[in-house]
Amino acid sequence: MQIVFIYPDIITDRKGWKGQYHYGIGLMSSNAKKAGHETALIHIPKEITRSQLLDKISKVIKPNSIVAISSTSNTFQYLVKYSRWIKKSFDAPILCGGIHPTLNPEETINLKDVDIVCLGEGEETIVEVCNKLDKNEEIINIEGLWVKKDGKIYKNSQRKLIEDLDKLPFADRGIFDYKNMYWEKQGIGSFMASRGCPFDCSYCCNHSLAKCYKGKGKYVRFRSVDNTIKEIEEVVSRYSFIRAVVFDDDILGMKKDWLKEFSEKYRNKIGLPFICNFRANLLDEDRVKMLNRAGCIQLNIGIESGNEFILNKILNRNMTRKHIITAFNLCKKYKIRTYSFNMVGIPYENTRRILDTIKLNALLSPYMTQSTIFYPFKGTKIYDLCKREGFLSNKKTTTYFKESICNYPNLSRQQIKMFCYYFSQLVKLYSILYKRKGRLSRGLESILDYLLQIKMTAYFSLICYEPLKIIKRLLTRKQRFFKV
Repeated sequence: MQIVFIYPDIITDRKGWKGQYHYGIGLMSSNAKKAGHETALIHIPKEITRSQLLDKISKVIKPNSIVAISSTSNTFQYLVKYSRWIKKSFDAPILCGGIHPTLNPEETINLKDVDIVCLGEGEETIVEVCNKLDKNEEIINIEGLWVKKDGKIYKNSQRKLIEDLDKLPFADRGIFDYKNMYWEKQGIGSFMASRGCPFDCSYCCNHSLAKCYKGKGKYVRFRSVDNTIKEIEEVVSRYSFIRAVVFDDDILGMKKDWLKEFSEKYRNKIGLPFICNFRANLLDEDRVKMLNRAGCIQLNIGIESGNEFILNKILNRNMTRKHIITAFNLCKKYKIRTYSFNMVGIPYENTRRILDTIKLNALLSPYMTQSTIFYPFKGTKIYDLCKREGFLSNKKTTTYFKESICNYPNLSRQQIKMFCYYFSQLVKLYSILYKRKGRLSRGLESILDYLLQIKMTAYFSLICYEPLKIIKRLLTRKQRFFKV
């Protein structure tokens, strides 16, 4: 049996974007190959026409194949379009999986051209599907699948979680144009050592996924340190261009005992600089010391909002500004760079609350800042809030950087777009004012506050837009993740 994976990866129009490595597809591919099946990948990092897609598929597809399309909420529109195109040209079952189909299986299975929906982790499910289809056996009773057949939909329960992640083969990287992926073309290999997050942030899919898996096993799981290290060793040995590592786990050092073992073994066996994600209110001095000793050069930390009402009442982050400030100060103490994640256009934000986020970043001075436009993922608590309050529009977007799909009474889309686009430069501008101190700096800060809180009318372009363009040119500098 052959699986043709379709991966729409159209999240940016950045020049030279060739996409990002998808660890989940890599694992499904390696597990399918281990079971004796073949795999192929159509990776789509930019808009593609119907004829281009069908041409790519025709070059790899075999008579006995299944087409598997991965989808997030942002790329669901492509799933709709691609499944229609494929169904008209190829006689192959279309299976859809990923975060959006898992949280919204009813919407997905009701698409005319979708035959199967895979709920949750797909490594074992995809193998069972291929095994049965190879033998011409029925698949309507496979756990983790919703199957459409003869006008009826068979809805099976969620499959149990894979608790022992070490039993999975290492992720397939050869199925991708690996050296040209986002991290890899910078000389950085991407890995994951865990699955799941125990926190209940309203905008994140983790709380919804944990609910889907209730009674199906432990949601937060870690691979053993030895298994993680062995994969890194193999990949670094195979791909000589890798000179650093990035971990895409939600919180790499959540388990302190695991982190302690990892810090020693990684330092002794790998020794490459690495980047990982962390949560501010978990970042104590012991963990920072261990990360520093292991070779961590950068921690990516979610600030999201500098306003405590938004942070806790809307985003349900359960942390304070003090937690965030302490975490960033610890990183400075141990000379670990920081990269802050921030959102604008969150429900109940206004310009003053967005400025709270900008000013907190200015106070902390991260090495890099990222600002994205809030997107309500269907199936999350905050999506339900947006729907209930009438904030949702009919707009669609595949990117987190260009525009909001929400309508708010006290914040325009133009304001949201402006704050996102100029976020880093405004942080640097306020940071300069904070460093100067004195009456003049405070006065300039008040003027800047006033100008940025003017409602987006025709006056805005005269007062702010051109000066901000000049400031952006002056303050933008190229930053590298590590020095070669």
